[in-house]
Amino acid sequence: MNDYGQIFNLYVENTADLSQYPPLLSGERLVYLVAPDGSKEVVAFGDKYWDALPSRPAAIARAVGGEWSHGIAKAGHRIEEIEKS
Repeated sequence: MNDYGQIFNLYVENTADLSQYPPLLSGERLVYLVAPDGSKEVVAFGDKYWDALPSRPAAIARAVGGEWSHGIAKAGHRIEEIEKS
C-alpha cells in the first residue's frame, strides 16, 4: 500500500462517525472490510459466510441511502474488527 493509502486508513480509523450508519439488524456489528490493497470500508457483519461458494466469502451489508444493502465480500477481502475506544 502506498503512503496515501496508509494516511487514508488512519483518517478512517480516527474520524469514522459510526453513528452515521443505519440501525443494525439483530446479530450484526460494524466492522472494517479490508481489501487486498489495505484500503478499508465500514460494513455490517453478522459472522455469516456463503458456504455454498468455494471461496466462502463473508455475508456483509453496505450502508446505501440510509438502509443496508446486503451482499457478499469479494475474493481476497477480509473482516477486521473496529477497536472501540
